[in-house]
Amino acid sequence: MIIADDLYADVKKLATEHGRTATSVVEEALIALLHQYAARAADLERPPFAFTGYGTGGPLPGIDLADNAGLRAVMDGTQAHEGTDIA
Repeated sequence: MIIADDLYADVKKLATEHGRTATSVVEEALIALLHQYAARAADLERPPFAFTGYGTGGPLPGIDLADNAGLRAVMDGTQAHEGTDIA
């Protein structure tokens, strides 16, 4: 293993300050890094979020969920909703 001189100097300084060997500091850092990678991999393996809806049917007739501006207008009450008494 080749470690940059300045990095190795930092490792040796840290080891000395804590009464440890440079090897133990490097091992601890590698273990922490490997655990971090394993945690990220586990996050990627989670199943996708599933949304459970309640009620019947879906959107009301005339509501286009792909039309953000139109949906916002219906929600704000600035546009009448077709086929219902919703303002």
